[in-house]
Amino acid sequence: MKTLARIFFGVESFAEMKKRGFSMMLMVPAIRWGEWALLGITGSVVVSLKAAGVGNIAIFFILWIGNLVIEAAMVKFNDSTTIDITLMEGLRRLVDAAFKKSAVAGIVIEILVVIRLLVWDGSAYFIIFFRNRLPNKFMKISTFILAAGFQMAVWTGLYVLGFESFTELVKEFF
Repeated sequence: MKTLARIFFGVESFAEMKKRGFSMMLMVPAIRWGEWALLGITGSVVVSLKAAGVGNIAIFFILWIGNLVIEAAMVKFNDSTTIDITLMEGLRRLVDAAFKKSAVAGIVIEILVVIRLLVWDGSAYFIIFFRNRLPNKFMKISTFILAAGFQMAVWTGLYVLGFESFTELVKEFF
């Protein structure tokens, strides 16, 4: 367990591990609560746009652009601190360590991580996780934009489906 913690935190000394762990214990939950708040705000925006008659494609582009701005700010904030607020740098080190032990295990873990990052966590987490594997700034920016687009395509579909289903349900009863 100590070995995994040392790999995750990227440090050798217990004192440094404890210091980073305490900082992360404070920052990570705050970031996650902010993300949940944004999820609710995004749902409200979609409901408002649908009620105003905005089409699904326009809603997608609005959400995509908003997502790009927020996720870029998240990457900047993560990089400006010494705290791994997204936990992706630590996760990258753990996945790399798994690859060294077993390529198959490393590939399986990475596939599962990629699915979660693309659908749930978003492009900031995705790009932080993969930044060392992307050869240049163009690839990083392109990957960031495409990951944000994929995530927003999934979430726009879910929000719109939820809105339309809820609207139909209310019409059915009233």
